[in-house]
Amino acid sequence: MKNKIDNENNHKDRDLFELSLVIFIAIWSILVYAPMAHWVWDVSLFAEYLTVLDFAWGTVVHICAAITGLALVLSVGKRSERIFKDRPYSVHMAFLGCTLFWIGWFGFNDGSGLAANGLAINVMVVTQISAAFAMITWTILQYTHKV
Repeated sequence: MKNKIDNENNHKDRDLFELSLVIFIAIWSILVYAPMAHWVWDVSLFAEYLTVLDFAWGTVVHICAAITGLALVLSVGKRSERIFKDRPYSVHMAFLGCTLFWIGWFGFNDGSGLAANGLAINVMVVTQISAAFAMITWTILQYTHKV
């Protein structure tokens, strides 16, 4: 009988979370993503004054992800001590996921130029250097802050 009650409570919690997520996505899409997309993709604002090679129109996604991540970090606060002790992630799985993402990102970025020319080589080099610096930054933070 107890398991049945626990299952019913879990479903209620899950339904509440799903509803909250749907509401958050709707509000976020209207208040954050739509204005940012208009600001970046409006030719008169961005392309006229700044020279940007935005492959696959990812600038909006990256800017919004960074701002949203910063807002979430500031609102959630510092991790608890339990998180620091337990490490609720697998380094091996994180490495595998990053590797798969990295390989896919090469194809995505390099293929966005629709040509095998000097621009594609430049994109490949920039992708490689960016990923390498991200890995170095994560490694330094991992060992200096014991994150």
